[in-house]
Amino acid sequence: MGTEFERQFRRAMTERVTVRFVENYHVAGEYDDWLDVTAYPAAEEDGGGLHLVYRDVTERVQRERREQFLAELAERARTLTDADAVIADAVRSLGQFLSLSRCTFADIDTSADTCTIHLDYCADDTVASIAGTWTWSAFGPFVATELGQGRAVAVDDVLSDPVRVPPENADAYDAIGVRAHITAPAVYSARLVSVISAQSATPRQWKPEEIGLLRTVAERTWLTVEIARQQRALQEAERRERTRLNDMFTHVPAFMAALRGTDHVFEMANPSYYQVIGHRELLGKPVAEALPEIAEQGFVALLDRVYQSGEPFIGSGVRVLLQREQNGPLHECFLDFIYQPLRDEDNTVTGILIHGTDVTEVKRLETARRRGEERFRSLVEATAQIIWDVRAAGEFVTEQPQWAAYTGQVFEQYRGAGWIDAVHPEERAETLRAWREALQTRTLYEVEHRLRRHDGEYRHFSVRAAPVLEEDGSVREWVGAHDDVTERKEAEGRERFLSEVTARMQALLDPEEVLYETAKAVGEYTGAHRCLYIEVDEEADTLTIRRDYVRGVASIAGTFPLDAFGPPIIENLRVGNVTQSDDIEKDPRLGPEHRETFRALNFRAFLGVPLHKAGRWVAILAIHFSQAREWTPEEAELLIAVVERTWLAVENARLYRAMQEFATRNGRIAETLQRSMLVAPPPDSFSGIELATDYEAAWDEAFVGGDFHDTFALAGGKVALVVGDATGKGLEAATHTAEVKYVLRAYLRESPDPALALARLNRFLIDGQQFGADELSCIAVAVTVLDPRTGDAACACAGAEPPLLVREATGVAEEIYARGTLVGASAEAGYDAVRFTIEAGDLLVMTTDGITEARNPIARRRFFADNGFTQAAQAALRDPVALSESARSITARAKAFAGGKLHDDVCLLLARRDQP
Repeated sequence: MGTEFERQFRRAMTERVTVRFVENYHVAGEYDDWLDVTAYPAAEEDGGGLHLVYRDVTERVQRERREQFLAELAERARTLTDADAVIADAVRSLGQFLSLSRCTFADIDTSADTCTIHLDYCADDTVASIAGTWTWSAFGPFVATELGQGRAVAVDDVLSDPVRVPPENADAYDAIGVRAHITAPAVYSARLVSVISAQSATPRQWKPEEIGLLRTVAERTWLTVEIARQQRALQEAERRERTRLNDMFTHVPAFMAALRGTDHVFEMANPSYYQVIGHRELLGKPVAEALPEIAEQGFVALLDRVYQSGEPFIGSGVRVLLQREQNGPLHECFLDFIYQPLRDEDNTVTGILIHGTDVTEVKRLETARRRGEERFRSLVEATAQIIWDVRAAGEFVTEQPQWAAYTGQVFEQYRGAGWIDAVHPEERAETLRAWREALQTRTLYEVEHRLRRHDGEYRHFSVRAAPVLEEDGSVREWVGAHDDVTERKEAEGRERFLSEVTARMQALLDPEEVLYETAKAVGEYTGAHRCLYIEVDEEADTLTIRRDYVRGVASIAGTFPLDAFGPPIIENLRVGNVTQSDDIEKDPRLGPEHRETFRALNFRAFLGVPLHKAGRWVAILAIHFSQAREWTPEEAELLIAVVERTWLAVENARLYRAMQEFATRNGRIAETLQRSMLVAPPPDSFSGIELATDYEAAWDEAFVGGDFHDTFALAGGKVALVVGDATGKGLEAATHTAEVKYVLRAYLRESPDPALALARLNRFLIDGQQFGADELSCIAVAVTVLDPRTGDAACACAGAEPPLLVREATGVAEEIYARGTLVGASAEAGYDAVRFTIEAGDLLVMTTDGITEARNPIARRRFFADNGFTQAAQAALRDPVALSESARSITARAKAFAGGKLHDDVCLLLARRDQP
């Protein structure tokens, strides 16, 4: 006995009081066993000594020490975010707790046959570190096979255990100074991913509880390390994404702002946005407060509509009055912009992205240009006319010099009604109809049509004619005039085309689609044989064509050297000049080799407009014709306008795509964790029972979080069957659920009593909430522990659906009446285990409430649990198909009962005891 025993003994003797204490005593020189000692004074008549009562509590003390060790390890892991720090803490703690020579954590890659040890714990300087990469198969086939199947391997002496360590593999252990070891695996998706190895430099007899402890630590450590690695990768990706988005927000030529919530509170605004609205405080303020003048103009109501409907709003040339200085006047500006809803992982609108461009100057220039064109047109219309006159019958009977000079018709050709041949064929019928109507009604004749000029070109004319009356009111003659309005018509067509292209671009969110659709629209409008956007990379000296619009010629998509089209032309584009060639065969800027390139690409004339952004040459918009032609200034102006609008749409589309990718990236890690909780065990994983599972998410976005199942072996050949339903969604919920799943595994491996395991899990969650580590998180879970050899089973439920047991002898389903409060809901919750026997051929059905709460769409108060679930379970027993098909059949019945759509996730676990 130790000094504590002596001290307490003297106290009891001296003070004549009863004392109770726990003391350890040594056997074979070690303090391994513990006693609960009670000493109380004996009566004087009995000699006045002490009565001593001993009770062996070694197992309890050691279990409490292991539980305390696991709890402290888990608590430290919560605070660690670096994977290497998690590994270092785990191997150091295990090494010291189990008095090991060395403890290692290794990643296993069976396909590459490697074992990579990142960090290891060494007891002292006599034990060398073995961190590095080793050949996995060198440690023997038995070890690799057992660990690959999820079973721990314990070797008391590698030199005297030829089954686990064949002689040919003993050198591998000798090389790293190992005589005894326990190695426990972590298996994910039926693949060995990591191991923790407890190593001794001398032979050592390992205890079952040490093996169990190592298994628990191996699984927890891998999960914690994997989460840390994923989170580190996510943080790095988010950091890069934030940097990229910040650069884009800062340097994008468009103005941008992000709003959150129903009040449209400013979260972000880039410098271009402040230039538009004036430099005033925005962040953290609702739009109506930060920009009160726009509320009166209906923009806040428009934001409300976008937020509530989830549909974007596109505005083109919208007039806005802004008060850019405090107490200053309202400034008129014109904006092209879009209000784009921002959504979370549940597809719920959480805010609005504003992006667009200030087109005030463009609008003013367009207005000035339009007014100038109108003045010019008025001048032309006043002078460029074809004056003609006809007799009352409406036919030319005298020569018309101006008509003949313009159309090239001689008198015999336009005499009578022959003039109609000079009108465009598509407009002759309407021209004649209007002319006949005017003759009959003796009213003003007005029409527009295209008239063929003497050189064969058709131009647009506005035609007016009025009758000249005699004194008696009869028509003597008609006097008319043709006014050339071609420039006005073409300008209207260009404006209409630009508006249509802008609207089409703003509706596209794919940058490549924006470029192609724009090229297609320009090609169709101009009649070009080819139209394309060319991306410029001056650092790589390349021109890249990803996709081109073609008409009657081959595509030239691909990558070309920067100087392939002639250095003079490239240099002209580089400095920002619109560049054209009416005929490459006659263009003095081109050498023979460059003309050959153009011939090979099948174009004779081209027009190119360069685009420069932030001092860089980034793109060219080009149109090609297979024959020579003269380019007009209007065509160049059209391409310039298209380039500016297109690139803004491309930048907006790229930014929108980046934000959408960023919004969905968080869900990937959570989905990986969730999938690990839904890995179905093979049907014959455990001797004596057949297993099957089925899972169906009610909604696609509900896959992350939600329901889970688990099946694993316990000591003594028993099997644990678990189904659960966790609250919450997303990465945090999936991480928390995975932690709970493995904590429950550890508790059941410590003790196979399901009620005790649920009570301990409840305390674990309640403690986490009280200590601030977790928010309130409740889980419904049902646990059944089955001995396949005898059929003895025990079940405990915490807020979960009680299992059904379908008897093979009668075909009748019995409910296992186990009840209990959700784990994590109350510190006072208690749980009881219901014990029963599963006979050979009986079927156990465990499910979450997505099955039982399936609601009939016609009779809304009818639930599948009323009797549909029982009938489906009974049918599954009788069904001759595979058990996995029976599981899917139960889900299908519930889904059909609910009208083809489930409203909650479904998780099923079926276990049938084999016939002897």
